[in-house]
Amino acid sequence: MSDLLKLAERVEAATGPDRELDCAIAVALERTDEGGSGFHRVFPDDSVFEQVRSLPFTASLDAAMTLFDGLSDVVIVDALAEAFDDWKGRSLKDWPRFVTAAALKARASTGGGPNKDEAGR
Repeated sequence: MSDLLKLAERVEAATGPDRELDCAIAVALERTDEGGSGFHRVFPDDSVFEQVRSLPFTASLDAAMTLFDGLSDVVIVDALAEAFDDWKGRSLKDWPRFVTAAALKARASTGGGPNKDEAGR
C-alpha cells in the first residue's frame, strides 16, 4: 500500500481535524513551504527534530481542495462523489477531512504524488 493510501486511512480514522496529519500530508506531498501553522515532528529514533508548516487540510475545505491541484476534472469529481458517500450522515465539520482523504486516494491511484500531475510527471 502506498504512503498516500496509508495517510488517507489515517485521515479517515481521525475523529476531527489533526495538525499532525496535516503536516504528515505536507511532508508526503513536498508542500511544507506553503505557510499555515507549524507542528514539531520528532522522528522515531529521537535524533531529528524539525518544525513542519502546512495548510490545515483536515480542518479547511479550501486547503483540502488544493490537494486536487493538477488532477483532471473527472478524477476530482469521482473522488468527491466517493467522499460524499463516505461522509453522508456525519457532521459538516467532518467534510474537509473526507475531502482530504479522497484527494490522497486520487493522487495515489493516478500516480500523482508530490508535485506531480495525474500522469506522474
